[in-house]
Amino acid sequence: MISPFRIHICYLQPIDQEYALRFQRLIRSDCLRCTDSSEITAGLPEAEVKDNHIRNAVATIVLVGPQTAASDQVDREIFASLMKTDRYLHTGLFGVLLPTCSAGSPSLVKRDIIPPRLADNLRSGFADLYLWREDAALVRAWFQRAVRKRDTILPDNRRPLLNPRPGHSFSFQKT
Repeated sequence: MISPFRIHICYLQPIDQEYALRFQRLIRSDCLRCTDSSEITAGLPEAEVKDNHIRNAVATIVLVGPQTAASDQVDREIFASLMKTDRYLHTGLFGVLLPTCSAGSPSLVKRDIIPPRLADNLRSGFADLYLWREDAALVRAWFQRAVRKRDTILPDNRRPLLNPRPGHSFSFQKT
């Protein structure tokens, strides 16, 4: 059993922030440390995101809403989560379809709403995708599964980073 655990919640802000807060409240008793997208300054190099925000996390959860796939910030956070550095391992990874996606099952969701880097890891078997549930025991099982996969399957982090939105400039440093 992995408890308490350290997690990183990745989501499109500010659009899906309420779901991130609900998710944090749901897992509060199991979570030793929880970081989320709101703590990351746009434009930080990925290694700095990893070292300063995602380090020691055992799993990253990607909250998937209708616009999440197009977010370069979400892509950068997933990329940083899957990086292995001299000091930190990659995290486990799973996605949760938000109620705003209104799919009856993960297999029925339109593939274009899944962030491409998450989709790569769903295909490889490294990550899983679940429907939103407010059941702490079920979410705990999702984390445990992600951590087991982290230890047995390599993540797919080969995809080039998404280009930033107009008006945003980032210095991407792939390590």
